[in-house]
Amino acid sequence: MNVTVVVGIAMLTVVGVLLLRRYNPVYALILAMIGGGIVLGTCLSLLQHTTDFLRELSRRAGSHSEWLKLLIKAIGIGYVCRFASDMCCDAGETAIAGYVELAGKVMIVTLALPMLTQIVQTIMKLIEL
Repeated sequence: MNVTVVVGIAMLTVVGVLLLRRYNPVYALILAMIGGGIVLGTCLSLLQHTTDFLRELSRRAGSHSEWLKLLIKAIGIGYVCRFASDMCCDAGETAIAGYVELAGKVMIVTLALPMLTQIVQTIMKLIEL
């Protein structure tokens, strides 16, 4: 599947939402969510090659593979929270969208704490030498 299919699905969804919004905003929102989900699902299926590459890179990295896993998780959290935030904005709920973005940032920082702890411990060992 290539980018034209994804763009085509997105454009059809946008046209459908614009037509429906005038008559029934609830159905327009549902269509937007379904279309966004289809586009997101398509993109996730395209990421198979990328995840295979990152797994191989992680295997070769050895002891640093945990850091790569954390990075991948952080990227995933960012994308999912952005998608959810955009859906909230489409529904007119900008406050909830902001909360979703804040929650994603907090999750990413929490996820990075073990890595930060290792970095600080390494720096402390270097200072003691």
